[in-house]
Amino acid sequence: MTSRELVIKTLNHEPVPRVPRDLWIPAGEESLRTDELAEMNVRYPSDILTPEVAPFHVKRSHGKPGKAGEFTDPWGCVWHISNNESTAELKHSPLADASNIASYEPPASVLDRSQFAKASKICPTTNRFVLAWSEVRPFDRLRFLRGTEAAIVDLARGTKEIRSLLAMLHDFACKELELWASTEVDGVGFRDDWGSPDGLLVSPDMWRDLFRPMYRDYCKLLHAHDKFVFFHSNGDIFDLFGDLVKLDIDAIH
Repeated sequence: MTSRELVIKTLNHEPVPRVPRDLWIPAGEESLRTDELAEMNVRYPSDILTPEVAPFHVKRSHGKPGKAGEFTDPWGCVWHISNNESTAELKHSPLADASNIASYEPPASVLDRSQFAKASKICPTTNRFVLAWSEVRPFDRLRFLRGTEAAIVDLARGTKEIRSLLAMLHDFACKELELWASTEVDGVGFRDDWGSPDGLLVSPDMWRDLFRPMYRDYCKLLHAHDKFVFFHSNGDIFDLFGDLVKLDIDAIH
């Protein structure tokens, strides 16, 4: 049984000879523990392959993500990484001033078809399950663009501007997922960090009202093209787990 078959059978709840493996190595660990990770990969090779695509280039981007210092991502958000940290800290949100929302445009380079074609070419060359992680993360993206505090206040007030911004992010997300769905990858993942160690950042009712319909569209779109759906979130998301399962998300991390 190949790794691809093993993962697919597991996702379909069919009997398998062993549990599929994927290390999910934290950022920065590869450079810090090269020898240990090399040995681990030899002894317990991953059954999942995540295709590496070239970084997106857009006029808003500056600096190098993953390196100490400041960088601007394609969405116009400014981040900082200190010398002894691997996690980036948000320093500037381009839509902190709500008056900028109406004129904001998402980065077209994220939908560059050459990126998706490159990932698709990898699939016939491997017997591992190919899982593509998309840029889709509507709640996170909203927080990055507006700033976390402002975004949560906006959601609570249900302003016209915030609903318009969410609609734009959702439309853009669907366009990206349609491109992933047209490739040969086996599965597509999206993410949102809904939880803190103490619970959800928003109420379950708000999530069900605003975000569950968006997630449902993502799942329907990908399943219609025979792609498995993976979802990742940090924190305590126990109160959302039943909803995520009912949406037919295939694997939750």
